[in-house]
Amino acid sequence: MKEVKSNNKYPIKKIYAVEFLKGITVNGALDLVVSLLIIYAFKTELNLGIWTSIFSICIIIVMMFYAKFYNKKKTKMLLNICGISII
Repeated sequence: MKEVKSNNKYPIKKIYAVEFLKGITVNGALDLVVSLLIIYAFKTELNLGIWTSIFSICIIIVMMFYAKFYNKKKTKMLLNICGISII
């Protein structure tokens, strides 16, 4: 471990800082806050599960249509439509 800390090829302090910040934003506190806000908005986990199931069914139907009408020439148009529908 001393070799890693003393060697400039391995900037261990920068790696620690990056992993710490990634844990706060991507995998840690941000996920927890978003989950709590969603549960607060839906009041119960059952309501959250119902809405998640409804949206999952809609996504399956949309993907079936996409697979049916997929054409390399129309890919950009279909992706634009899907992107706009999300908004």
